[in-house]
Amino acid sequence: MNRACLNCGRIITFPDIPLPQNYTQKCNACGYNNPAGDELEMQPPSSQPSVDDSWSATFDSAIERGFSKPTAQKKKANPEPQVSASLKAPMVSKAELEAALNQLREELMNSFSHTVRNLETRVTQEASITREVGDPLLESEYPGFQREIKNHVAYRETLVCTQSASLIQTCETQLRDQGFTIHPLTNLEAAGKVLAGKNYHMMILDQNFFRGEEGMALLTQIKQTPLEIRRCQVIILVSPNIASCEPQIFYQWGLDMNIHPKDLDQLGAMLKSLMNLRAQMLGPYLATPKLG
Repeated sequence: MNRACLNCGRIITFPDIPLPQNYTQKCNACGYNNPAGDELEMQPPSSQPSVDDSWSATFDSAIERGFSKPTAQKKKANPEPQVSASLKAPMVSKAELEAALNQLREELMNSFSHTVRNLETRVTQEASITREVGDPLLESEYPGFQREIKNHVAYRETLVCTQSASLIQTCETQLRDQGFTIHPLTNLEAAGKVLAGKNYHMMILDQNFFRGEEGMALLTQIKQTPLEIRRCQVIILVSPNIASCEPQIFYQWGLDMNIHPKDLDQLGAMLKSLMNLRAQMLGPYLATPKLG
């Protein structure tokens, strides 16, 4: 059986059975106990304040009467101290404040510029030391591997297949310290003949250069390089749409490494690490006498 709450009007579900005279059902919305006895006439709640409300009003009134006067008397007994005119902060004009602010700003800028210049000098010096010292190439530690390279490929010669002048310039800058000579190749149609006529120690391939059927044919030609030549080569793909050092480049395309254009400033260091890894892996193998 459903009835409306006498206090808020929300529908309340009452048990559909005979109920005692003093039975009430509490409203879940407002908390009012609605009478539900079968012999009682349901009346709306009285507008007179309850005992709790009257007690709260009396208590609040007593608090107000009991503490208002002593508080006022306390304020009179302890007046706020008067600050003498000599202790008040001197008035500063707007022009003086602006001048002090400009001076502080200038001092901070000078200090910051000096710190930045010191850091730039230090970074340049450390980069120069790293470039001069660095990790040596490990090919010389494996004479058999180095001899194998010189017998099968054009030692320290690099073919850069791209139509980007900036990429060619970057390769020259990054590989000059490694002793590599750069040979740019900007004509895709001539690339097949160039690769067939000379086995380069390193090839840097711009992914944008290998478009269409001619590009795929050139990649296929590279993958079909004989093993004794291919293991002496280093082939790097410059991939604008693929993050650097993606393993699938090696497994799917047979290339040694890929590098994203934003990481080209690390090309020299990455090349050195790759060549040292190849020397460590292939050096002992090529130094082992072969059967037959």
